[in-house]
Amino acid sequence: AMDGSFISPDKWKYKGIDRDSDSKCTYKADYNMYQCTDLKYKLLVIESMDGDTEVRRLSPVAIATDDSVDLINGPQDHGWCGGYTCQQRVSTFHSMVITGKVYKIYLTNTQPQSIRYQLLNADANDKVLIHVWYSKPQRLDVYYKGKYLPPTNGKLVGDKYTFTSDKTADELTPKITSNKEGENFFNKDKKFQTILIKGKEPFTTITSPQIVLSLKMGTISDVDFFKENLVQNLAALLNVPKEKIKIAKIVAESRKRDAGNIIEVEISEDPVASEDAMVQNVTSMATTLQKASEKLVETVQKGKLSEALDEEIKSIAAALPEIPPKDQRNETLDKSEAEKTGGKTYSEKQREEEEEKLAKASGQVEIKIPSKLQLVQSLKEVTAISNNGEFKSKVVTSSDEVVEVLGAGQKGWKAELQIETGPKNGRLLGTRMVKFQYGFGNITDIRFSKPGDYVLKVKVVYPTDFDYEVGNIEVLVTKQDESSPYRRVAFKFDAIYSNVVTDSNDFTNFMTEIISTRFPDLIFSDVDHYEGSLIVESTVTTSAGTKEDTLSKIDSMKRTLEEPFSIKYNGKKIALQEFQGDSTSSSGTSTTTVAIIVCATLVVALSVVAVGIILHKKKRERVLTTPIEMSSVKHVDDNPSLMRNTQQSNIYANPEVCGSLVRDANAPPADNTGLLVNSNVALSSVRDFKTDKIRSRHDSLKKLQQMSTQKVWGAMNRLDDNIPGINVREPSLDPDDIDEIPDKIPFLTFDGIRSRRSSVPRECRTCGQVKRTWPCPICNGPQYCSKECLDKNWANHQNECRPRSK
Repeated sequence: AMDGSFISPDKWKYKGIDRDSDSKCTYKADYNMYQCTDLKYKLLVIESMDGDTEVRRLSPVAIATDDSVDLINGPQDHGWCGGYTCQQRVSTFHSMVITGKVYKIYLTNTQPQSIRYQLLNADANDKVLIHVWYSKPQRLDVYYKGKYLPPTNGKLVGDKYTFTSDKTADELTPKITSNKEGENFFNKDKKFQTILIKGKEPFTTITSPQIVLSLKMGTISDVDFFKENLVQNLAALLNVPKEKIKIAKIVAESRKRDAGNIIEVEISEDPVASEDAMVQNVTSMATTLQKASEKLVETVQKGKLSEALDEEIKSIAAALPEIPPKDQRNETLDKSEAEKTGGKTYSEKQREEEEEKLAKASGQVEIKIPSKLQLVQSLKEVTAISNNGEFKSKVVTSSDEVVEVLGAGQKGWKAELQIETGPKNGRLLGTRMVKFQYGFGNITDIRFSKPGDYVLKVKVVYPTDFDYEVGNIEVLVTKQDESSPYRRVAFKFDAIYSNVVTDSNDFTNFMTEIISTRFPDLIFSDVDHYEGSLIVESTVTTSAGTKEDTLSKIDSMKRTLEEPFSIKYNGKKIALQEFQGDSTSSSGTSTTTVAIIVCATLVVALSVVAVGIILHKKKRERVLTTPIEMSSVKHVDDNPSLMRNTQQSNIYANPEVCGSLVRDANAPPADNTGLLVNSNVALSSVRDFKTDKIRSRHDSLKKLQQMSTQKVWGAMNRLDDNIPGINVREPSLDPDDIDEIPDKIPFLTFDGIRSRRSSVPRECRTCGQVKRTWPCPICNGPQYCSKECLDKNWANHQNECRPRSK
């Protein structure tokens, strides 16, 4: 229907070519045809002039009168194979119409931005009146014989057109009785364009790029001043000339509780006189307005529109411009491209997208202010490598309404699925980042490279101004069935990733082409790579789709890779160092890899033994005189007491922190290269350290506390990679009494937990979740999944907490 809704075919009495009435057309059974008299038929050609005319499907097209409907399909395939998957069809449709009648035209898809109508071989007085529905209120420019034809509400004032009239829409709509070629009008309320097609020359309708705004505001006292001020502020905000901004109308809403005014604003270029010039410039015009719409939506969603316009804006709705599709005519789709559609034609894929777009299309969409991201759907368990997972999220307002418009143009919002925790080298495969569509970020093409327990989060990664995310999404990824024909293989090259790869997507495409060409018997997918050593992973299978065939082909690939294999990318030649992959003759890794793993295992084992001996020796030497919470601190004397009255103990003896503090108070300080000194957080009373050592220590710890509070410790910490922060506990006593009460001296507390995190999932004492935990850092008792949980339970636990024996 004109509003995009479904119409039952039973509405029309006659199906097929218009027969006008039974009195003029008689059915001839012998010929299976109708014989019509006193009717003049002509061919009406409807042709999409957009660049995607061969791949975007518009059919079937319905040509309807009050009592008949004719459905027209498109022409045959123009693709490379004459088959189904590579279909390309020119969107040109021929309909038999009766001259002197009125027709409504329904397209299966949204209307092309440029469409042409023509009555073939028509006489000068042959005519039809057509109504075509559009989903958006926009300006539609009609051209006849290459020249612009203004609509019935258009007036030329000086050298510019205005589109206002005192007449009603019904009065402005052309009638079939008119004799003016190309007379046209677009009814924005009903959203249909009416054109009188007369004679044999073609008529072209081109959608002019335009931003249409509806601003809901309060009462306006001085209308003229308001208009001038609004136009000027909009021009400054959007960086467009104010001559392009027009106040279309102001509608008062006095009957509603929140009385005010609806201001309709149109922002567009003036009509272009020549059709050729319009075709040439329409893309640049749309691009300019798209940048303006990006700025507009961004300002609204940051809650700064009222400030920018110097007016109270209660709400805003907008119809935003679209960039005309690029020219895809005369392009040939090869077989590999066709196969990517999963057996569907490109036009069908486009049709699915357009149907969703059409279902959502409306005159204008309200631009709302986002508040948070919510998870709509996620999976709990999935098989590794081959099975897809879906994660769906939506952005809502503070009242949980979906925000359908999230950014505009090239600045549309994006959501990304990320791993918070997971198995070592576990990777997300597939499309991890998607654009939000109508407020929803649906990530539906995700696979996992390895089995294990994953904790994921969905995060808004663009724009960066909005830090919205949903975390703690737990997913169990199980090992795929042994009979699966899918396997992961890995290529390790003798290079560092950052030294070679500059464009991740380009390198993915490059490697996919290289390995697919080198090993044509295998089908490669989910090609992935990551920073560190240059390792490229891929999922492989074969056309046979069996485990045995896949493993056999991997075995063959291994034998091939025994010969030197190198590639050249970005002018750098890199050679294959290792290859990993299942085969019929191995348990999953090549001989080279096994040797490396064995050697690495021995090195790690020896390292663990050596570290254990050192730690045991240190533990025997350690003397504790007061409880202190502290992780293993690199380069620090392993005696963590802060009450010893010597410079050599603990943090004060560490040159990484304090620099080379003098051991004699009367001697000048050495080269203070320590962290605190160089960072303008120098120790207090360094030169008077001997006489005021406790207070100096106390003040120094305050400096450390200040560093932690200012959140600069993470960037400056050179003590321990696992210590995110530092705190100082201060006693409730007079500083002058500190020397007399050594047991109450302030001591250092690192936010890191000194005990290793448990690899076995346990129940957190505070939140009750079963996951990897740490024990209490003082008594090594209750288990906690995070420092936040530890802090929350401290009030209950502190009475039973006792320092563990050292």
